[in-house]
Amino acid sequence: MFSALSFEDFITEEKYLALQNRFDSYNIPPRNVYDEYSIKKIYQEDFSINYLYPAYPKKDYYKTVFFYRDFLNPKIDNLGKDTVDKIKEKIQSEFRYNKLERDSFLEITINDFLLLTASIDQIDYLPALIKEKLKTQCELTVKYLKDYNFESTNNIAEKFKAKLNKTDLLLLLHLLRNKGLLSHPIDSQFGHLIEENFQYFDDKTNSFLDIKNANKTINEIKNYNRPVEKSIKRLRELFQNESFFEL
Repeated sequence: MFSALSFEDFITEEKYLALQNRFDSYNIPPRNVYDEYSIKKIYQEDFSINYLYPAYPKKDYYKTVFFYRDFLNPKIDNLGKDTVDKIKEKIQSEFRYNKLERDSFLEITINDFLLLTASIDQIDYLPALIKEKLKTQCELTVKYLKDYNFESTNNIAEKFKAKLNKTDLLLLLHLLRNKGLLSHPIDSQFGHLIEENFQYFDDKTNSFLDIKNANKTINEIKNYNRPVEKSIKRLRELFQNESFFEL
């Protein structure tokens, strides 16, 4: 029906004015076709639009819809949940296997919401009821993020830790795929899957590290732009060692 709501819509007077104008843009007929904003000053009292409801296969109909009563109050009550869902999606897509970055992101996000909560009382362009609702949603968001246990929620297992350096590991996986022992049709996705599921061993730090730029490295190997003679020798020695096949 109307555009999505976010905490960003409330943090400055300009953004809140833009929110009211987005709502007003649904009025039929448009109030002002020559100017981007038909509302020049924030309304703290309720105002309405003439909204066209689609009712297919029945006939569409018009209805008077109020900004605070019908739009903002219902939507703001779900703002915390909607925000947490977006944060969880961001964690899944960007920090799923990197605990340090994930924890840092959560800490920064929580601090941002604590600062926003503390500043809400000083905002003079929002009605008192909206400020109370906004504070409640901020507090719910902070509480959820503080209690959020990513590992138990997602039941994510650790990556495979390969006791091979990066080039050796990527060369091995490339050879297995090239010989038909591993199957995946899309080059770019193959590299992404490696990054998502494997770590290599770094002698300098004596630790397992995440793989970055797997596709780039594999392409360099395939195009003979990366020396792999030493890697081939190490892998050959590994697999020719009789002890390797001891169960």
